[in-house]
Amino acid sequence: MNDPNITSPEVTRAGNLADKIEGNEKLKKRLVRLIFIILALIFTGFLAWGINSVLLTEGTELMPEDYAENKTPLPQTGAVAIALFENMIKEASDGNETKVSVKTSLEIDDESVIVSPDENGLIKKTMLFMKDEMLENLSGYHKDISAGFGEPFADALLPVDFNASELKTWNAEDDGENRTLYFDFPSASYEDISHDIKASVGMNDADDFISHVKQKLLPVYRISDIKLVRCEPSIAVTANRLNDRLSSVTYKRVYKTEAVILFGSELESLGERRISFDFISTTCYDFTWAGITLSDSVVWLEKGKTEVLEAFRTADELLEVTWSSSDESVVSVDSEGYIKGHKTSKDPVTVTASFEYLGKTYTADCLVYVVVPVKDARLNERELYLKSGETANLSVEILPKKATVKEVRWFTTDEKVAVVDDSGRVTAIAEGVCKVYCITENMNYKRSCTITVEG
Repeated sequence: MNDPNITSPEVTRAGNLADKIEGNEKLKKRLVRLIFIILALIFTGFLAWGINSVLLTEGTELMPEDYAENKTPLPQTGAVAIALFENMIKEASDGNETKVSVKTSLEIDDESVIVSPDENGLIKKTMLFMKDEMLENLSGYHKDISAGFGEPFADALLPVDFNASELKTWNAEDDGENRTLYFDFPSASYEDISHDIKASVGMNDADDFISHVKQKLLPVYRISDIKLVRCEPSIAVTANRLNDRLSSVTYKRVYKTEAVILFGSELESLGERRISFDFISTTCYDFTWAGITLSDSVVWLEKGKTEVLEAFRTADELLEVTWSSSDESVVSVDSEGYIKGHKTSKDPVTVTASFEYLGKTYTADCLVYVVVPVKDARLNERELYLKSGETANLSVEILPKKATVKEVRWFTTDEKVAVVDDSGRVTAIAEGVCKVYCITENMNYKRSCTITVEG
């Protein structure tokens, strides 16, 4: 008879095996749990690293252009502005370097037209309906002028024979690479305007033009009397502020006109009417200068890599461009503008394109750097809190460490809040928030720090 308190060896072995299996299952669960924890930590770490990388990455931004100095200061008096305009005209009159086109347009201000008598405004509506045809008939009086490079056109230019005391107002302003001069003359009757002013704005042929008008409008309109009651001439000059070269000169003449018209032909029933209107004659001189420009002014090139520079010529012929490099051992250039970097150099090589035209050589340069390029930039601070007058130093780590050009340039979005010097030293000015940022000289990587200035 078996004792119930005695366990057989088989049962004991089975129990021990079950214990081991249970223990292993617990171990497995612990291992699985541990693996999940490790993976979670790794994922979280990579996620945080990724988020941080995204936060640190602001992409690239082109370096703000340095403000180039004017060839001449912005005029501060009317006399200086007039003298500058006169010098521009003289320089532009050299037909070997410039070409010019001259066009004159005519218009009538619809709102200014008054017809008397005019029952229900029907005559005015009829005249406005026929206005474009009338102006087209008159446009042949002013011939378009076009003179190419090497063709003399100085005689087609208007003189600058007025002085500051004869002006009503004047103005000079710079905008980007352009400079604009404005000269407005007092409103006066045609007879009271001096001969010099008439010549300077192209008004001295008004009498001949009126005769032309009378002849061209026949037989529909017979003008028995016409007067230029008031004249308002003005000049607008546009030039390149960096070299004072003219781009355009626009002469605008507004004639407040009164006329007595006897209608004829199919409008004969209208009889005689008195008409007043503003007649506007605008002549524009457009200047083009011979020269050459390149597709890039600065190129960053890796050793062994090749890029192409395009040369754009302003001339009437497809002239051959000659290419040269200031250091062929660093950067070579072939006859078609393909440049190749041979060895790294922190200092740039000047690649020059040139052509000869009408006895003058025209050139354009491109600075080429052969470098180990910048791949990233890391700012030591992303946010700073300062009090007015306090300073802090920002620094940037350029990667890779063997990058050839590691320089950065520093900027602030609001100098009234904080300023930054060339070394990254920030000075708080007044309460507010702005960003101080740097841009790498090579590859234009941008990194910024938010500056909060507390009062």
